[in-house]
Amino acid sequence: MRIGYFPVMAGRQAGGVEVYEVSLLQALAALDSENTYDVFCSNRKAADAFGIDRPNFRFHILTLGPRPLAYSVQLPVEILRRGCQVLHSTYVPPLWNPVPSVFTLHDTSVFDRPQFYHARHRVVLQWLQSRGVRTARSVICDSEATMASAARHFPSAVGRMKRVYCGLGQPVRAVDPETARAFMASKFGVDRPYAVYAGQLRMAHKNLDGLISAFAICRRELGDTVRLVLVGKRSWTTSDLDGFIEKAGLNGSVILTGHINTDELSSALSGARMLAFPSRSEGFGLAVVEAMACGTPVVAANATSLPEVVGDAGILVDPESPVDIAAGMTRLFTDSQLAGELRIRGLRRACQFSWKLAAEETLRLYTDLPH
Repeated sequence: MRIGYFPVMAGRQAGGVEVYEVSLLQALAALDSENTYDVFCSNRKAADAFGIDRPNFRFHILTLGPRPLAYSVQLPVEILRRGCQVLHSTYVPPLWNPVPSVFTLHDTSVFDRPQFYHARHRVVLQWLQSRGVRTARSVICDSEATMASAARHFPSAVGRMKRVYCGLGQPVRAVDPETARAFMASKFGVDRPYAVYAGQLRMAHKNLDGLISAFAICRRELGDTVRLVLVGKRSWTTSDLDGFIEKAGLNGSVILTGHINTDELSSALSGARMLAFPSRSEGFGLAVVEAMACGTPVVAANATSLPEVVGDAGILVDPESPVDIAAGMTRLFTDSQLAGELRIRGLRRACQFSWKLAAEETLRLYTDLPH
């Protein structure tokens, strides 16, 4: 069987979608030596992001001008030319697809919370993702929460939807906490116990405003003994982030690392007292599984998919209440017994999410697809 794979975020430091594209294909490469995969990338950097060198995996660079032109004209031609029997679009579909398709819908935030998106991006993404769901023979959803929300938006697609959980987001690994904290102190100047947020920096969507306000409350209770570390690439929504931190009186107490590599992320998570992740909307929440795999307790929003992923391995808080978020954070800054219990539960919980399992279920969708 010849399988087309269409990632659009690989190589762009694009957060969870990029991790999904890369991790799933790497797991498929480890699992499947029989089928042939044609991977259609926008540039060489995207192709190199996968690090796959297998004879049945072939990477093709779409070079016909700007991405919209390459995706709408060159990609369909290449699908036919290579003889693909199925195409898996991992974020948005091509404008025209000549073969049966699988489409991954990571979340429904662009429909549920359109204000989180730039107006131009919102309109295009709503149209493309709607098209992806309506035309796909099979629709992958990252969680039961995403699938339930998608069913409300696209009732005609319910019978074609399949929940396939993501795995451990990246090859993060638990690092000795003392070693991790020493690294964070030398690399980023984090010299006190800290909470960490990991993900793209988006003010409203990821609730950075609520997190920073909650941390200000923690500081009033705990004094200048704790820090907040924000790990991730800035977005178009963060133009006022520095001003928000300053207005909250937190200059020097909130540390921004920017995008960091996997080894650095492992240390950032392993050395933290907690992952603070009060995001208002998540299709899965890869950072939560990464933190649990590093033995780091989690404070997460009681919204969308996060309760489903966290289970009993973390503290769930109201994302619209900085007071509630602060209460959860303060508990983990001060209650070492609770932190230890959540560490054990989190390590156990993280083992339930596997890219190998995700690849097996996805491959089954490819092979069962009517051609």
